[in-house]
Amino acid sequence: MKIRKEFKAGIIVIVTILGFWWLFQFLKGKDLFSNQSIYYVKYNKVDGLFTSKSVSINGLRVGMVESITPVLTKSNNVSFVVGLKINEEFKFSKNSVAQIVNSLMSGAEINLALAEDNAETAKPGDTLKGIVVPGVMDMAIERLQPISENANKVLIRLDSTLAATNKLLNERNRQNIESSLANLNIAIAEFGKVGKNANGLITGNSLKLSSALDNTNKVLITANTTMEKYGTVADKLNQADLDKTIKKLEITLNNLNEITGKINSGKGTMGKLVNDAELYTNLTSASNNLSLLLKDLKTNPKRYVHFSIFGGGGKNKKQVEEQTKKQLE
Repeated sequence: MKIRKEFKAGIIVIVTILGFWWLFQFLKGKDLFSNQSIYYVKYNKVDGLFTSKSVSINGLRVGMVESITPVLTKSNNVSFVVGLKINEEFKFSKNSVAQIVNSLMSGAEINLALAEDNAETAKPGDTLKGIVVPGVMDMAIERLQPISENANKVLIRLDSTLAATNKLLNERNRQNIESSLANLNIAIAEFGKVGKNANGLITGNSLKLSSALDNTNKVLITANTTMEKYGTVADKLNQADLDKTIKKLEITLNNLNEITGKINSGKGTMGKLVNDAELYTNLTSASNNLSLLLKDLKTNPKRYVHFSIFGGGGKNKKQVEEQTKKQLE
């Protein structure tokens, strides 16, 4: 039985189409000759992820992204359900986490972080937990964002400072600044002249200054010599002589204390004079009588002194003595 040419051509076309289709699927990452299971993961965002992206475990490719389906939530937000086709030969816990990892070379991919527990093995159709791991660019943007905000604040402040400076540096203020700078230059020039005059004065009186410095040095040397002599005299003071003087002073003070004690206790003449109240009373009475006698003597001197040429003064003398006794009593 002969096969027609048309039939042969049809078979060749079908095989070619199937070959191209298989090659296309293979390039997309699909393995048509291996059994694969579908698992689902829910994400809030899928930055850079699309279908046919690889799914790996610790760098080993074990599957691919089968589908990405947007789902509208009750709060009118959009979440994404991603279907993962993983080879059936890989078994893992249902608590494993599907991480979206961004890299500079390959873009977004899914890394399946296996859970090291004794949980139940994941079954086809289960929904796994999914998270988005920040990539290098995300971390760089996160770090650069506060710097950018601070830079914006600095630029705003610099802009306001420049505006204030422009307002400050108006025409009148500029003239005042120029005038101040001119006066400052004049002052600097005058200061230079003063410095030159001071240098000339010092140069012209260098001999006098040298003489004055020499005299000052001599005064200091003399003062130093005097201090050394004073120190020598102070060193000559014998400690033993000083101790003897202190002992003599202590003996004198002890004698003085003994004398004072005797006076207070009524011993000796001074003690009796100080402590005898009767003697004090008698001395006071005698002093008062003597005062009265002197007053009466001044008032009536005739009572005590009589001159009689012819005598006869004996009678008057007795009268005076009797009157005096009565006054003293």
